[in-house]
Amino acid sequence: MDVNERLRRAVQKNGRYPLDAYYFLYDALDYTVGVGGKVAHVTAKELLAGVRDLAAATFGYLAPTVFAGWRIRSGSDFGEMVYLLIREGLMQRNDEDHRADFDDVIPSFDAAFTEHFQAHRDRVRLAPNADESATGADAGAGAGPVDVADAPDPGEQTDDPS
Repeated sequence: MDVNERLRRAVQKNGRYPLDAYYFLYDALDYTVGVGGKVAHVTAKELLAGVRDLAAATFGYLAPTVFAGWRIRSGSDFGEMVYLLIREGLMQRNDEDHRADFDDVIPSFDAAFTEHFQAHRDRVRLAPNADESATGADAGAGAGPVDVADAPDPGEQTDDPS
């Protein structure tokens, strides 16, 4: 029986999380190994950071919705998934690894994604308009970058007819 069939049967037998969540877990493991340059072993904390970052990059602001659809609320859920895969021989662990290592690392993915996206939003700045910067040395002088939160709503009407 091939690995995909073994995974499908293990997930079907357990029934707690859908198959797509397990495929995402494997993708997150590959992503985490690639980011850290590790070859052999990833800790629970490293894996969960990779899970969060890959989900944010893959699903964007829909990451909490995707996880909710998979019935994943916290890092503990990924711990359950990892240890099911270990029991089924589809993942390995070291003697120092424990199921509890996944608990309390990310108590809530909703909160983790909110923090992640807020930190990203705080870093995003709009660059000055290229046309303005090309028109003269004093064009836009003192203006500096504009916070996205201060940018006008494109649908908002203004008194300025220009």
